[in-house]
Amino acid sequence: MKIRLMTIADYEQVYSLWINTPGMGLNNLDDSKEGIGKKLVDAAIGALDREGINKVALVAFERNELGNTFWEHVGFERRTDLVYRNKNIHELQRIDT
Repeated sequence: MKIRLMTIADYEQVYSLWINTPGMGLNNLDDSKEGIGKKLVDAAIGALDREGINKVALVAFERNELGNTFWEHVGFERRTDLVYRNKNIHELQRIDT
C-alpha cells in the first residue's frame, strides 16, 4: 500500500467518497481489517510531526459511534472541557450521509 499526498486532481473522488460514506469519514474503508484507516492517520500525523506540529484535533458527530470508536482506537481522547461553537455567515445546506 502506498500513501501519497492528495492533489487537486483527487478532489472530485475524495468529495464523492466523503458524501457517499455512511456515517461520514474513513470508518467504512477499514472494514477490510487491513488497517487502512489507521495507516492513513499515522501517515498524516507523521507529516504533521515532520512540520513541527505538536497537536492534532478533530470533530466527530456524537451519533457516529463507529467513527468515534475508530478515533479512540487510534489514540484520540474525548475532551469534556470544551464547548464547540460555530456561526454561519451565510445559510448553508447541510448534507448528511
